[in-house]
Amino acid sequence: MEFLVWARRTSNEPHLQEELEQTKQGIRQFKSDRRTKAMYGLAGEKDGFLICEVDTANELNQYLNLNPTAAYNEWEVHPLVTMEEVVSLFDMAERHLEAEEAA
Repeated sequence: MEFLVWARRTSNEPHLQEELEQTKQGIRQFKSDRRTKAMYGLAGEKDGFLICEVDTANELNQYLNLNPTAAYNEWEVHPLVTMEEVVSLFDMAERHLEAEEAA
């Protein structure tokens, strides 16, 4: 499954040298991981997003929390579906409504 992950910085302390190095290391770790499909920083902000593909909740947990940035980020995770899957769901909803109206 693919997930959109929002990394929200939880520390209000100014960037310390150690945290900057951990952040760079964490970005490199995510970038080199085959499960990472895309990464984006937010202009002018300390938060960022990534899209990853994992098979299980445990694998997602390890992928996020074994990263050096986990020490000062919290993760907001959203499962992704393709646009084809969205359209298919709308088709199912239409059929369901038509069946209810016919009953």
